[in-house]
Amino acid sequence: MNRFGSIDGRLEAGIGDFFWAPEDVHIVDVGYVAFAHSERLDKVYNVVFRTRPRGYDAAAIVGQVLPFHQHTTSYWAVTDLGRTDDLIAALTDAGYKPQQLHYGYSINVEDYLRPQSQSVVVRQVSTREELKALDTVRRDVFDLDGALDDEDIDRELAECTKRNARVSRWLAYLDGEPVGSAGMTLHPDLGLGFLWAGGVLESARGRGVYSGLLRARADWAKENGIKDIGLYARVDTSAPIVEAHGFTRHGAMEYWVK
Repeated sequence: MNRFGSIDGRLEAGIGDFFWAPEDVHIVDVGYVAFAHSERLDKVYNVVFRTRPRGYDAAAIVGQVLPFHQHTTSYWAVTDLGRTDDLIAALTDAGYKPQQLHYGYSINVEDYLRPQSQSVVVRQVSTREELKALDTVRRDVFDLDGALDDEDIDRELAECTKRNARVSRWLAYLDGEPVGSAGMTLHPDLGLGFLWAGGVLESARGRGVYSGLLRARADWAKENGIKDIGLYARVDTSAPIVEAHGFTRHGAMEYWVK
């Protein structure tokens, strides 16, 4: 076992590592709750990523977070490590509703043996044009509003291309057209490569694109000395795919949204 604990603990720690975030994203960590907040409206910047309510007043914890997220949608990641009846009751009373059930999944990179389809080309993003194309695919796949602005493009590209980068973005092509996108963050202290935002245009599904994005990221993790890759996979989208690829299922993580 990794010194940071179970894979559930490592995945939870991975989503709470905001080293990549803009300077206007603030982290509050008081032990029993840890969350990010920003004037930016994006949900990834206004999220509770760890709760340990046992021995504390759950309603007071929720009340402590609310003022920081009152300007936008608030996301609360409830994992099996922090889920209690009192927390669920407090979230419900505050107007949060359950949305997007996930399970943690992981696999050792040495055990990921799925070959990449020869018809799929996956490239690690290294130019502004590639990142803009990725953003277009990402917004279509996940039904998101608002393209990345020039400042975000510059910041994200710099994070992906700098020496010893811990963040990578990947773009998949079929017949020369971008049809899939994905991201990955390396967490050397956790021994984990965290997979995120993997998706494929509906018109290109079932042709090995998602498999290609997994294969490329597993290889990159291995090249960087990372033993395990993992993610929180939604039960109605990516979970069946990663299970079919041999990933092991772990504990649940459910987003509660206000």
